[in-house]
Amino acid sequence: MENENRLKHLLSYIFVAILFLGFIGNNSFGELSILSEYLQTESTSVWENSQDDAKEKTNSLTNLESQYTDKMPEKKELIELNGRIAKNLQMRGLYSDIGIYITDENYIISCYSQASTDYEYEQLVDFYQFLKDNNIKFLYVNQPVKYLNDDILEKNFGMQSFSNQNADKLVSRLRQADIPVLDLRDNITSENLNSLEMFYRTDHHWTTKAGLWAAQRIAQAMNENCGYQIDTDLFDISNFNVKHWKNCWLGEQGRKVARSYVGLDDFYEIRPNFSFDGFIDDSRYNLTTDVYKNGSWHFSYQKPNCVNNNVTNGKVLMLADSYGNATEPFLSLGIHEIHTIDRRTDIKKSLRERILNNQYDTVIICYSQIMIGAHANPNSSNYPMFVLDQ
Repeated sequence: MENENRLKHLLSYIFVAILFLGFIGNNSFGELSILSEYLQTESTSVWENSQDDAKEKTNSLTNLESQYTDKMPEKKELIELNGRIAKNLQMRGLYSDIGIYITDENYIISCYSQASTDYEYEQLVDFYQFLKDNNIKFLYVNQPVKYLNDDILEKNFGMQSFSNQNADKLVSRLRQADIPVLDLRDNITSENLNSLEMFYRTDHHWTTKAGLWAAQRIAQAMNENCGYQIDTDLFDISNFNVKHWKNCWLGEQGRKVARSYVGLDDFYEIRPNFSFDGFIDDSRYNLTTDVYKNGSWHFSYQKPNCVNNNVTNGKVLMLADSYGNATEPFLSLGIHEIHTIDRRTDIKKSLRERILNNQYDTVIICYSQIMIGAHANPNSSNYPMFVLDQ
């Protein structure tokens, strides 16, 4: 650990020198007038103002930083140099200040804070009762992170993570309240799967293969808990055309670390043996653009409202995070109609009115367990995910 800290200091000196040369070379000192004017118009009392004011100030500082870094000469080359040095020196915790840790298998993993689960539990219990009163079925699906044992962070990086402990607590409380729960970690364990391999190395999302796998398990849980009779053989991989793109894209986390450190991810394009046009944005599959500028291939799969006329039964509302991009398209193959919403972009609308007005027979919440505890931080983009009482 001491040697790694020394290496960090050495790297910091090198990059300060490079940044200074870049600062002079790209005329970035012109931004100093902006910074000076900004600081003169803001007093320290702003930090004591409302949360919105504090957030606005933080955004302003971030914008100033972006103005400088965006103009930095050879920016991408510097990122690659940093990643190459860090990889060669095995500095797997170098990016800990932005919550990134790199395993021996070159998977990027993260730490998650401890959560009481009280808010999530109270919202879900009340929501479940609302649905029950209106004869609407419900299923809560817990989606995992890359690791099933939080000790991986402490053993390898000396950090504590509570992601699985948070999920254990919430799932246990929901089951004690007789709320139907599908914890996909149980399936991963019982099927002896490697959870790391279900995710991209350079991105926090799970793969399309994992999305298809999850859709089959969710369908089975719907059969058991929601009165459905979905043919789960629909989701067998043999019913799909699979195209393997090798070393083709860099995930959201990988862009912060550098391709030279973690390499590129593979991608599996999975299509059923019939038209799937509404679900896949082929423009994402671009091998000619810069991997730092190309959009995330994970989002080539869409979450449109879908009516499947090959199936006569079922009208489902799925509350999902971005994992749902690789799940909803496949799940729709066994349901007549499925709509998906993300509370982060839908929070201003009444969820309960929408449910009643659209006459859904089933509501499914499919959330990654990283959402647990997000409501404790109003600045988190995931803050609204468990707001279910509107």
